[in-house]
Amino acid sequence: NPAGIDFYDRLVDELLANGIEPMVTLYHWDLPAALDELGGWLNPDVARWFADYAAVMFRKLDGRVKLWTTLNEPWVSTDAGYLHGVHAPGHRSVFETPVASHHLLRAHAEAVRTYRAEGHHRIGLVVNLEPKYPASDDAADRAAAVRADAYMNRQYLDPVFLGRYPEELAEVFGEAWPRWPADDLGLIKEPIDFVGV
Repeated sequence: NPAGIDFYDRLVDELLANGIEPMVTLYHWDLPAALDELGGWLNPDVARWFADYAAVMFRKLDGRVKLWTTLNEPWVSTDAGYLHGVHAPGHRSVFETPVASHHLLRAHAEAVRTYRAEGHHRIGLVVNLEPKYPASDDAADRAAAVRADAYMNRQYLDPVFLGRYPEELAEVFGEAWPRWPADDLGLIKEPIDFVGV
């Protein structure tokens, strides 16, 4: 949407004019309805769509924006949007949740790759982290804390930095946990410049 891009163009100019260093987040829980109608984060093509959108933004703003974030809190997008249905798109499916999560990470990586080809500054990912402690020293409580940490924290960090998902996610999602192509995990590990928390 050219009008939307022009808005951000003017906003960046205004921030800079007032001595404020802009940091652009490409996705903060606001996928356009037209893309959601095509499957949204469940459609494997979403990674390419996101990279195309990112390229437009990079070309327009990169000379003035030095800090870019691909995704803001992707855990919230999947947990609230696909598991519990309290955010858009309002789904409630344990089977959709890991698929949306994986495609968000693929989109993040594609945007980072696009930035490396077109951008000149720094790009990263913002995650929400939450400490997890066992309720007691009991083995079952300790295992529950590890699963909770895998779901809440490491679900997005491990693929980006280690090229693999936490083993515990297979237990968390049970039969809904898919087997991911190795090529996808290699792509997701695309190096970034920072992690926002």
